[in-house]
Amino acid sequence: MAMRKLSMCLDPSKGPPMDVTFLFKNGADVREIKAHILILSIASDVFNREFYGSMKEPKDAIDIVDASHEVFQTMIYFIYNKRPIWMNFDLKFLASLYYLAEKYNIEDLKADIIESIPEHKISKDYVLEIGILAEENSHHEQLSVELYEFVATFLLKEFNGELVKALDFFYTNDENENHAKVIFKIMAAIKKVSCYRVIKVILVYLDPLSTPTQFMVNVSKFGKMKDLCSSLAKLAKLSDYGRMVVTDVYNHRFHKIYTGEDKLSDILVRDDIFIYEIDSSDPQKFVIPVYMREKINSTPLFGMPFLFSLPKTCSSAHLYETLLERMSRYVSRPAPGNERWNSDSEQGEGSSAAGMMFSFCSVNRYGDTIITSFDESENIIFSCDSILSLEWHPEAKQKFYNKEKADDLINK
Repeated sequence: MAMRKLSMCLDPSKGPPMDVTFLFKNGADVREIKAHILILSIASDVFNREFYGSMKEPKDAIDIVDASHEVFQTMIYFIYNKRPIWMNFDLKFLASLYYLAEKYNIEDLKADIIESIPEHKISKDYVLEIGILAEENSHHEQLSVELYEFVATFLLKEFNGELVKALDFFYTNDENENHAKVIFKIMAAIKKVSCYRVIKVILVYLDPLSTPTQFMVNVSKFGKMKDLCSSLAKLAKLSDYGRMVVTDVYNHRFHKIYTGEDKLSDILVRDDIFIYEIDSSDPQKFVIPVYMREKINSTPLFGMPFLFSLPKTCSSAHLYETLLERMSRYVSRPAPGNERWNSDSEQGEGSSAAGMMFSFCSVNRYGDTIITSFDESENIIFSCDSILSLEWHPEAKQKFYNKEKADDLINK
């Protein structure tokens, strides 16, 4: 909460008084950026030495001669947790910002800039210009490499990996001969950045007793999700990759469920990719995301979500039995006579739901808001947009949900 409100300190009417001013002079024109010494010193050890150490500046106003007002302001915004939209800046601006991030040793800012570069859109008209920018920043090795590889990746995609066409593209213009070193480095980057990438995925089998297995899958960088599924099916020795669904799982929920036509470039290195084998034998069934939540808990989501094929209409009793079978690897059934763990249960003595370990509700995509709670005595109606939540009783979860088995994983 405190970090989210840090940007309010930039407003003189809301934050504490600012005690340092940075000056940007252009002839008679002088522009200012004000900030707080303490906040800058916490964010940067360079600022800390400048204000408190042997590099201490004796004055409250500091001239900045190696950066523009706009670039320096963006760095200050970042320090105050006012994160910019990186796509709004061109690559030259980001290179100037990277210089400041390195000068003041702000690692998070450097990392964000590097991560944002592949998200930018370019055309063939700017390829050489970006290569020149990469060479101009060769003293910033990580930035220079990222820019060269960005250009190389674009050209690989543009010319389908054909180096000869890439060379012809450069040498159709005689002026490009003046930049032979840059072109050579771009060609070297193309060889380094192959057309393939390795994606770490976890395959969740349709067989409920099969332990999820981690695979390292080698695929074309410019392929689609269906290509990832096809390659995985070969590694896992599965016959039908069409029964697979690629997902990005984050914080016990689905961050994204991809279609077969989605691009593999949508998958980032940090994403946790789970691929589910589903039952597609009945086209009338919906593939429903299933979350697990614990009742009476401030952070109710737990465990891994899964995908399950369900008919449009299903009774609670049948759904309960079907899901128990689906989770049988890590959920055990209560023994006869041990089905009541809540003596104060709101369920009536004769209720068929009295022994259920969990009830059902539909939730939003984040799993933090209940949309509809289902009465156990009625049929549950699903749609293609439904997300089902299993609302676990805390004592039932403790007794019958085996977290160690649920988290079990085989590495291939």
